[in-house]
Amino acid sequence: MGGGRGDRCQRASGSAVSVAGAQYLCRYAIRLRGTAPPGGLAARGSVRGLPASVSPDGRRPGRRLTRLRADGNGTRAAMRMGRIVLVAMGVIAVAGCGPQAARLDAADENNPLLRRARARRRMQDFDGAIALYNRALERYPRLARAHLEVGSLYATEKKDYVRAVYHLQRYLELRPDTQKRKLIQDWIRRAELALAAEIKTRSSGVPVELSRLREENRRLTQRVKALSARIEQLRRGAAVESSSGEREAVASEVKELPPPRPTPAYPEVKVYRVQRGDTLSSIAARFYGDRSKWRRIYEANRNVLDSPESLRVGQRLVVPVE
Repeated sequence: MGGGRGDRCQRASGSAVSVAGAQYLCRYAIRLRGTAPPGGLAARGSVRGLPASVSPDGRRPGRRLTRLRADGNGTRAAMRMGRIVLVAMGVIAVAGCGPQAARLDAADENNPLLRRARARRRMQDFDGAIALYNRALERYPRLARAHLEVGSLYATEKKDYVRAVYHLQRYLELRPDTQKRKLIQDWIRRAELALAAEIKTRSSGVPVELSRLREENRRLTQRVKALSARIEQLRRGAAVESSSGEREAVASEVKELPPPRPTPAYPEVKVYRVQRGDTLSSIAARFYGDRSKWRRIYEANRNVLDSPESLRVGQRLVVPVE
């Protein structure tokens, strides 16, 4: 086993093991076993820089090596040596492989903010955990593990499916080769279905309420018209004068008529996409010309902002128009 065996060791490892390293392992195995295969390294001198009569450890073969070749035990020693080398190369190959995403996730898990967030999550303090995850992402936007964990927290505990989908998709963008890709894609699909059902439930009540208001408006309009016609008849004297009791009944009926319900007025708003370096104060200065009015924007976006400082680049904010 010479240079050819070293090349095979190099190909089996799949890493940075060189021919010289493989030859070193072979020489170490020979030294450990105290022998060499017939016609092996010592016989053919395939170890570069050594003559055929010199063994890899720099000593000339002794009587014990000669006796082993003579009685046939050298063959068995060579087989044992080969097994040692194969095991060593297998260990190197295993140590040199592994999914890239798993190694990166393991590095992310050492982040102190992530460790604190997990501790809060174990204590059922989900709001505190989310705040720590978001703080970690503000400092390290490419911290993929934080996206995965806060996304699952939004989906399972907060039922905030919009944010859950965003963070899970962001994790897949940062870890495209993750072994959990199909599982996370299934989470995203379930969150999107839950979000669609939630939107449908919210919107289903709007037509019912609108129909009720229209019917109430129609009924009140008819009643107002009838009373107006009756009052006009009494005013002109076209009808026979009614008894005083009837007049009082008409007057009381007019007094009891409730005023029409005012149509709720929705404030006009604009949608602004957060840019790098934006704060609520700078956005308030842009729209209102007054940085102190940032709280109006914050109150209008409490459903998407955990705190006044939790802005994200690309986030869409509702800005009430004065």
